Amino acid sequence: MLTWGRSWGNQELVLDGTTVGLFDTSTFRERATVRLGPEVWEYARQSGGAILGTGPAGSPTPFQLWATRRSFFTYTWDVATPAGRYELKQGVFSTAFQVLRAGVPIGEARRAGTLTNRFSLSVTPDVPLPDQVFLLWVVEASERRRSHSSSAAAS
Repeated sequence: MLTWGRSWGNQELVLDGTTVGLFDTSTFRERATVRLGPEVWEYARQSGGAILGTGPAGSPTPFQLWATRRSFFTYTWDVATPAGRYELKQGVFSTAFQVLRAGVPIGEARRAGTLTNRFSLSVTPDVPLPDQVFLLWVVEASERRRSHSSSAAAS
């Protein structure tokens, strides 16, 4: 299970009890720098709401990770990485996201606890770590957007 550590700011990424990376987040348009061992990845919101991940920095041919929301009315995301294509699907009355690959469930993302808005991700072990981290980031960004739109509607 990939989840957030307990350090100040919740910037550690912990996989099965071991710290595997660090997030340096920005409040400006969902930007983050992710360190996974010696690799550095950049995540950023694109115009239209898509999320792009690029890395590792300095690589002769950096990879791109893409997430696009399927429709304005749902919180279902299509995610494409060099290793595979995934779908993050959230039910209308659920806070959990189901993770699918080729239409087959391979895991889920759910709140890490009752008093937190952070998520944890459990997927099959064949999903590469950069893909897992990106999926977790997309879930976090989606929930943040959902929360902001709910707050705006209540005002």
